[in-house]
Amino acid sequence: MTDRELMQMALDALDSDNPHIQVGAAISLRYRLAQPVHAIDISQERVDENPKDRHEWVGLDDDEVNEMSRFMVKADKSVEWLSRRIEAKLKEKNGG
Repeated sequence: MTDRELMQMALDALDSDNPHIQVGAAISLRYRLAQPVHAIDISQERVDENPKDRHEWVGLDDDEVNEMSRFMVKADKSVEWLSRRIEAKLKEKNGG
């Protein structure tokens, strides 16, 4: 997922009435911002300093977010639990 796509996802989540989607977007943004910078962003285009270090971001798809949200509600888990689960899934998908 590109930075632009992640920002769009976050904007869409802000418009959502579902707090689980909003939390997921916030966690995705925090995780992305915590990643080391290997590129310079020029006019929305990413220019890598070293192309072999480039890693395309992999976010959660709607099904994954919905599955975690449904489990959270069904199992009476906390928002903190959901945040940690989303963080772990993002790390798994992005080799972190």
